[in-house]
Amino acid sequence: MSDIKDAKTLTEAIAILEKAGQSKVNDMKKVFEKDFSELKKNMDDLKPLITDFKSTVDTQVSKSKSDIETKITNNPWLTLAIVGIIAFFAGCLFGNTKNDKKDTSK
Repeated sequence: MSDIKDAKTLTEAIAILEKAGQSKVNDMKKVFEKDFSELKKNMDDLKPLITDFKSTVDTQVSKSKSDIETKITNNPWLTLAIVGIIAFFAGCLFGNTKNDKKDTSK
């Protein structure tokens, strides 16, 4: 900034400021490029792990799905009973809220 004080004209001062600004822009660009390259390297390192995790999850989900389908196919009445019990409790829960509102208004 002492260079600005040494400038004899406004044009020289503007040129000095532009040069200093361009220097800062270049410094920031280098920092961002370095950070971006590190981030890209880290993402590339994680890609095989993510792919392996995805394949493991897909395998486990398909196995669980086939196990559930087998159990439902082998025990359809049990499945129907479980669904009925869940529906009964859901009906009691939602049905009681209507009765509770009527009782509180008395």
